[in-house]
Amino acid sequence: MADFGLKRAPWKPDISSLPWQSRWACHLLKPLSRFLYRPRYYGLENLPAQGPYIILANHQSFFDVMLINPALPVIPIWLGKKELFENPLMAPVIRGFGAIAINREDSNFSAVKQIFAKLKAGEVVAVFPEGTRIKPGRQGEIIPKKGIVHLLSRAKVPLIPVAVEYPYRLFRKHRVVIGQAFSLPAIQRGEEAEAGKFILRTIYGLLGDLPPSLENRRQERSL
Repeated sequence: MADFGLKRAPWKPDISSLPWQSRWACHLLKPLSRFLYRPRYYGLENLPAQGPYIILANHQSFFDVMLINPALPVIPIWLGKKELFENPLMAPVIRGFGAIAINREDSNFSAVKQIFAKLKAGEVVAVFPEGTRIKPGRQGEIIPKKGIVHLLSRAKVPLIPVAVEYPYRLFRKHRVVIGQAFSLPAIQRGEEAEAGKFILRTIYGLLGDLPPSLENRRQERSL
């Protein structure tokens, strides 16, 4: 991919209503991320100006959020593991952004209700479908859980794939690629793994070569 990516998105979300902890995080971590990892944004034209829609991104580092958020025209509502909300330093910041806690070992009925309420209100929700940070060399090995696949299928809003170039290397340019919106059909029991792989191929495919674990070894039906 030719290096015509933008250093900055042409819009600047309004953060004036955020609590001071979250505003502080924006003012400190955004320039720090830009300095350390030199993001270059591609596909910004694929982002709707307003919600509702869902961002689906690969996950390798805490800095993913700080590289993705500046690309978006609005501040998204991130889903985060519940352990983050128990951290006395992190909790005030992520709560200030409106993040929703997810228990990876639970059914998350309350969280699902919150997600659909946010989407109904026209918000943008952001998700790491793999559910955890992925170590270098293991991209595509952790398939999204059944619950997140069914949630994305039921949401009936545009799904926007975003891929952050990996692995992170200090002071090197990193591509952040936004793909075209897609949707999932109704997912039947037993189809979750195939749908999860389709989601990951859509995300990682934005970077070019797919991780070996996601390469099509046989022709699969299109979702």
